[in-house]
Amino acid sequence: MCAFDRGLRRGAPGTAGGDPARPALADRLWPAKKNGKGAIRTVAEAFFVPPEDVLARLEAPDLVLLDARFDLLDPAAGRRAYEREHLPGARYIDLERDASAPPDPRAGRHPLPPWPAFAARLGDLGVGPDGAVVVYDDHGGGFAGRIVWMLRAIGHERAAVLSVPFSVWKARGYPTTAERPVFRPKPPYPLSAAVRPEAGFATTDDIRRLVAGEAFGVLIDARDPERYLGLSEPIDPVAGHIPGALNVPYAALRDPDTGEIAAPERLQDVFRGLPADRPAVVYCGSGVTSAIVALALRAAGWADVRVYAGSYSAWVGDPLNPIARGAAAPGSGGIAGGGNT
Repeated sequence: MCAFDRGLRRGAPGTAGGDPARPALADRLWPAKKNGKGAIRTVAEAFFVPPEDVLARLEAPDLVLLDARFDLLDPAAGRRAYEREHLPGARYIDLERDASAPPDPRAGRHPLPPWPAFAARLGDLGVGPDGAVVVYDDHGGGFAGRIVWMLRAIGHERAAVLSVPFSVWKARGYPTTAERPVFRPKPPYPLSAAVRPEAGFATTDDIRRLVAGEAFGVLIDARDPERYLGLSEPIDPVAGHIPGALNVPYAALRDPDTGEIAAPERLQDVFRGLPADRPAVVYCGSGVTSAIVALALRAAGWADVRVYAGSYSAWVGDPLNPIARGAAAPGSGGIAGGGNT
């Protein structure tokens, strides 16, 4: 059995059709009190949290806010923006220093760090196994999603992306501050032997099997259409995409009028044409913005989703890996016709 036929089929919440009986997102991130029968609502399904819910809980002792703003072309820009202003109580987490290993031609521009190192940094930021974590950026969730996917990979399911970027939060008149938060660091986040963080990620060998038709699944490219089609490539040395991949740009997740990540029902429209019963693997340029698309797939009901950590930058690091240009052809490894090219 190949890697795509095992590992993530663990009864993940929801189906592609949605379930109106499920509790509200906020009730899943911050569990409701026990009802008369002693039941507690689940906390595992809140992938995106609206700003109103965060605003109402800014003083909650069990909430940790992480500011993940970043700029790939100016790595210090996110830290500078944080120091100017941020959400009250937020701590800054750096994509490259805290959530990536050094670049490697075969592992990509933002490889995953060693999990113990990530766990230690979480402890430094006051993140422990108890409580909720909400991560935001000013890039449509492109950087925050990476942090949330990694948190969930180590078993911290009460982790979600703020559904609006920082600029929208501020434009709505919600509070910001330049004050550094005062908090108590914690020991390294405990990594359970029962949790396999790598189960949430695909390797280059996994992708080779998928491209060769030796594995069953859908390959999704989260980059802009121009990069997917091979019309431009501002970062990586070769333009194009992994053969068989379908293009679902991560920008398609946002409401163009409000900047907010769409509701699950709208996300189902974004992914229309991709069958929810097939494993999905998402990649981007370096395994960062792919995570927000992976979270959106989960929110829309997909049970089996992985992120290709090395992504396109790792794929083109091996000159023997094939490159395609133009749109994916029917039967070429993906499911053509997703409506998002």
